[in-house]
Amino acid sequence: HDTVGEDLVNHCVNDILVHGATPIAFLDYIAGSAVDDATILALVEGVARGCRVHEMTLAGGETAQMPDVYQPGHYDLAGTIVGVVSESEALHGDRVGLGDVLVGYASSGLHTNGYTLARRVLFDEMGLDVGAVVPELRGTVGDALLAVHRSYWRAIRPVLGHIHALAHITGGGILGNLSRSLKPGCQAAVERGNWPVPPVFQVIAAGGHVDADEMYSVFNMGLGMIAIVPPTRESKVRDAAVRAGVQTWMVGEVVAGEGVVLR
Repeated sequence: HDTVGEDLVNHCVNDILVHGATPIAFLDYIAGSAVDDATILALVEGVARGCRVHEMTLAGGETAQMPDVYQPGHYDLAGTIVGVVSESEALHGDRVGLGDVLVGYASSGLHTNGYTLARRVLFDEMGLDVGAVVPELRGTVGDALLAVHRSYWRAIRPVLGHIHALAHITGGGILGNLSRSLKPGCQAAVERGNWPVPPVFQVIAAGGHVDADEMYSVFNMGLGMIAIVPPTRESKVRDAAVRAGVQTWMVGEVVAGEGVVLR
């Protein structure tokens, strides 16, 4: 249970990072039915751990036991993050220009999105359980699904001034998220062969006979964040990621047009 608390914090940090904001405070909310103290403690410990990593305050929280709403032992965990950014440094996508390059940051797994399809394929169609060992995953199904959502704060914060826009690749995949970072007249041309697709997505695609279009519209496919940067700043941006222990690839460029195209 403690990993989902960290998932929640990291997801929220990435969500405000795309605006150039610095996280300063977090609040959690746990709702459920007959959720035991040990589970609640684990959830809060995960949230607190995520807050410490990002040097922000866990400012408060709320726990609601609602037996008429939730099944026994089931719970919802939600969070609210507070960040700060000056208007002059905020990222709105207006700086994006033709010829900018796309730098993709490696994800650690599903990143809290696409679990409905993943569960259907892995559990219902393939007949696996969380303890099943799949050679391609180099571990259990549960380990692959519960890999903590990666935070890109330390990889990106030092070079925010060199970045024109950011896209946190969450629900909706690359197509649904990268398009929001572009201004009119700019199209993101993404080269799918420029980075390796992690095994967990390959297993889901093969096991469920899921076509590429659906995979790329549901999952991050190995890229948890995409930065749009001028070509002259690519090496500086990628060097910062290396120092933070995050692998990157040059995954495309900005061309004339609209939206996102996967090539």
